[in-house]
Amino acid sequence: MAKSPFLTAFEVLYAQICFFYENQPVGAIAVCSVESEDGQSTVASYLAKTVANMGKRVLLVDCNFRNPQLHDWLNVPNNTGLTHLLSEQYSSQQVIQSVPDNSNLFVLTTGIPHSDPSVRVWSSQMQHLMEELNANYDLVIYDCPKFLDSTDSSFIAAHTDGILMVVGIGKTRQSLVQKAVKQIETFNLNVLGVVANHP
Repeated sequence: MAKSPFLTAFEVLYAQICFFYENQPVGAIAVCSVESEDGQSTVASYLAKTVANMGKRVLLVDCNFRNPQLHDWLNVPNNTGLTHLLSEQYSSQQVIQSVPDNSNLFVLTTGIPHSDPSVRVWSSQMQHLMEELNANYDLVIYDCPKFLDSTDSSFIAAHTDGILMVVGIGKTRQSLVQKAVKQIETFNLNVLGVVANHP
């Protein structure tokens, strides 16, 4: 059965990333959007599934504390997750879950958020955790909050190989895209590419 153009697009996307960065293999990606509902969680999840289907061990991390969605999409519980790791209540082996029907795909959900999760993201615990995760998987994809909403995404992106920015066609305001570009330049972040999505 032929693959849909939608699924094929993610194979092409990953191939392009690998081609352009063949001298420096990409092991961690921060998927961000300029505005809410631009589709960054959709892009992150389908890219993760695509790469996992190629035989690579892929971990999908939900960093969107305010609006976590990945646990619903992947049909896994969200009782424990990233917030519990950052508060050092559990080890990563205790909270990372395998995704049903895909032996190469794993997910780290947000877990039940506490009062101020952004404080935990800006921490040495988060940096050390990212180093651990990046060492244990072929590819780690971080589903981040919208880029201009907080500095969380910038912090996460700074500890990955770069940003994959998702922009909603006919939706995302040009002024906000320009603002996001300036912020990326200010923090000297690497951009792996831009996905023009139709939310």
